[in-house]
Amino acid sequence: MNNSWSMSFKSISQFLVLIIFSMLAYSLESPLSVQSAEYEGFSATRAMEHLETIADEIHPIGSPDNELKRDYIMKEFEQLGYEVNLFAGVSSDDWGGHFRLAKSENIIAFKKGSQSGKQVVVMGHYDSVFDSPGAADDGHAVAAMLDIADQVKDQPFMNDILFLITDGEEMGLFGAQAYADGFNMDSIGVLLNFEARGNSGPSYAFEWSENNYWLVDAFKHAVTKPIANSLSYEIYNRMPNGSDFTMFKEKDVAGINHAFIDGFSYYHSPADTPENINQESFQHTGDYMYNLVQYFGDYEFDEIDKTGNATFFNMYPLLIAYPSSWDIILLLITTILVVLNLLKRFKTIEKPLPKLLRGLAILISFMILLIGSEYLLLTIIEAIYPHYFKFYSGQFYNHKWYLVAMLGIGVFLYPIIPGWFKIRKMDHMMLSVYIIFLAATIGFYMTIPTATYLMMIPLLMLAITDGVYLNVSSHWISKNKGFLFLITAIIALGLWTPAVHSIFLAFSLEGLIAPAILLGIFIPFIACCSVDLWESKWTSWIGICITIIALIGGHVTSTPDEKRPVQSHLNYYANLIDSTAYWFTNDEVNEGNAGELNEADTISLFIPYKTKAIGSKAELISNAPPVRVLQDSLASNSKLKSFKLPMTATMAQINIDNDKNILSFLVEGEEAVSDYGIGFISLYGFRGDTLDVKITVKEDIPLDLGITMVDIGLPRKDILPVEYMRTGGRTISYIRKSF
Repeated sequence: MNNSWSMSFKSISQFLVLIIFSMLAYSLESPLSVQSAEYEGFSATRAMEHLETIADEIHPIGSPDNELKRDYIMKEFEQLGYEVNLFAGVSSDDWGGHFRLAKSENIIAFKKGSQSGKQVVVMGHYDSVFDSPGAADDGHAVAAMLDIADQVKDQPFMNDILFLITDGEEMGLFGAQAYADGFNMDSIGVLLNFEARGNSGPSYAFEWSENNYWLVDAFKHAVTKPIANSLSYEIYNRMPNGSDFTMFKEKDVAGINHAFIDGFSYYHSPADTPENINQESFQHTGDYMYNLVQYFGDYEFDEIDKTGNATFFNMYPLLIAYPSSWDIILLLITTILVVLNLLKRFKTIEKPLPKLLRGLAILISFMILLIGSEYLLLTIIEAIYPHYFKFYSGQFYNHKWYLVAMLGIGVFLYPIIPGWFKIRKMDHMMLSVYIIFLAATIGFYMTIPTATYLMMIPLLMLAITDGVYLNVSSHWISKNKGFLFLITAIIALGLWTPAVHSIFLAFSLEGLIAPAILLGIFIPFIACCSVDLWESKWTSWIGICITIIALIGGHVTSTPDEKRPVQSHLNYYANLIDSTAYWFTNDEVNEGNAGELNEADTISLFIPYKTKAIGSKAELISNAPPVRVLQDSLASNSKLKSFKLPMTATMAQINIDNDKNILSFLVEGEEAVSDYGIGFISLYGFRGDTLDVKITVKEDIPLDLGITMVDIGLPRKDILPVEYMRTGGRTISYIRKSF
């Protein structure tokens, strides 16, 4: 009886320790407290006044509201005494066979340094997407720049300070591309970009230029609460998406990209408003920005060794960084210790090879079951809560409950699987955990080298602790074995808790498999370091309780309401050829549009290519943006066709049906050809201009173009139920032109 109580006490103690340190690791990666308006430094309280103006309306590139934001920002910098210039540039890109051309207007505010040193460039963008006022993305960065520009306007710096507020980031990084192509990049000492992919959470320094050890060291010493890791550096290097920072990184400009990524439900959402931004996250961004300007403003860029990358990570309150060249040494030491421990355990365990093989089977079975459970859980969620998937990757406001549920499933499954393979002691799992972790560590080093720490540091600590236990004869060590191994678990949790959380935020609910795989690797390791807990008959019941509580929590918070509205899509479409008009939605199910889509059916529209949508007839209005083609002309050989296109709206799109007959398609002298042909062209930022279009064809056969003009806003007052928010919200005009 006493022994049973002792085992229960040990298992409960270990459970509480693991919970406490997991929560500690999670809570330490939090944003900063908001500073008052009187604070000397950055204050989110002060900067909110700017944000309320910058993010009061939706303002994509080329829109009238974006021009108002541009004028406001320029005026504020001018009043502070900065040299302010507007740089208008035309740039283009090929986005999956979709050619895009844009005229962007970048704002440049300049403060001359005392020496002819390098520039410290602070960057953010002032445009928003078509569906959002962009308070977090990226109005908060611009508002922070204005507040910091005020704080440092009279402060002398050795280096030049340049605030670069770009345009057209959301539609294709156009402003950054125009600036990077039009200016000398050698003058930049460091570029600091600030972004957001949500409206809350700590600000992460998530993307870095190559040879970044000196930058990581500077960041570590400059800011109040540095949060960064080289896992995100490795992941982002391999992802296809980018930000303004990408345009400069491709030109080998040294720099750091920052963002907060929690509150993903608000990303590119109508709810991304100043009222909904987390001001502590805003404070964290501004604190980074202010302190990095202070640090780099007097930095000797030419006096520092800029070779080599860093391996870096947060461990509870610390940011640990070292040259990545050390990783191979640490990996060799870890490998030697693991091999020595394996040899020792092979000598002390009866029939070690069968136990090793059964242990590997257990780990593989656990991973398969966990991934299968993730798939089943996601299928059930999609069936019961389809409105979640109106958000990016299913990130409804309550998405974190399902990460907790996934953890609970893992805690439930792992203690029961060893019994299927007649493994009764978690100690016997140590052999297979060593093998799996050593293989994972080597795999990380070969593929994502600066992220090797994620596997190697816990494995090294386990090898040291196990080596001491196996080779040092001591009554104290034998008696306190559980405590010693628990320290290894605590160190591992300091790395893994924020890693699992941030990867879940990055890949979201539809990408729940990513944290599921990590849990499938990490849980067996933690079990080896807290044997009493994982051998307890209560552990699986704890997992069941965690899962049930999480699913109940998710269900209770699953209903949309005024504070957590769901998106409802609606556009107005005017066909100016046959004078017909429609309301239509791109949502799979019509929700929130009972008035406009009362008699909805599936219809075909040209936007400007043929597509199907849920829609219903509407009255043709007079204030839809006109679409006109001017000065049609034919060359003598009938193979050159040219016209002028007045830009009467925020965006225009051109679709070419028979593009195989086209030799050349020039818009404002830019060749509108993608890797996939011509086909589809989008034009941004040219509102009020008349564009010159020249088309050269192979054969003189009819050429058909579909042209749309797209403006923000619906033609009449938009009234929605309180649990909905409007996305889409565009007025689209269409014509078809034959040559």
